[in-house]
Amino acid sequence: YELLSAFKGSKCNAGYEVSASACKEAAQFLGANQDQHILIEGAWSWTPPGCFQNAGNGGNIHFSSGSGTNDGRFQSICKKNQIKPPTTEYELLSAFKGSKCNAGYEVSASACKEAAQFLGANQDQHILIEGAWSWTPPGCFQNAGNGGNIHFSSGSGTNDGRFQSICKKNQIKPPTT
Repeated sequence: YELLSAFKGSKCNAGYEVSASACKEAAQFLGANQDQHILIEGAWSWTPPGCFQNAGNGGNIHFSSGSGTNDGRFQSICKKNQIKPPTTEYELLSAFKGSKCNAGYEVSASACKEAAQFLGANQDQHILIEGAWSWTPPGCFQNAGNGGNIHFSSGSGTNDGRFQSICKKNQIKPPTT
């Protein structure tokens, strides 16, 4: 069994879900809250289908018979090596003056929050701050440091060095001097 990362939309691949009857055993096998002695069953719109736990320190073990969509707060428990791969890989650029994504490799506003969460960039941030600022890079970015807020700038500003652009993987544009 494997425990997936908690991000919006994550779930087991079709055919690799853990059944309700095996859910508690699978969770305990993974060390997922071994003190949890009950399995909470239901059908919720904000959770992944199948076997899962609350993200973080294990949380409760659940089984959803519904067809909900993970809102990013839950970790699916799947049969081993059957993790749904991301459709796009992303990377977080270093914070330095002038850094930004290469043309064609920017992350769209609609994909910004998911990309940030994929990277582990402040997964507790549940909103995307949108605007147009002269001191930030264009596109998707976060404040430098410990994650900070997730932003999307529709402007053509220049990174003043306090922000980390979120780009499609391996598409770093070096600063111009």
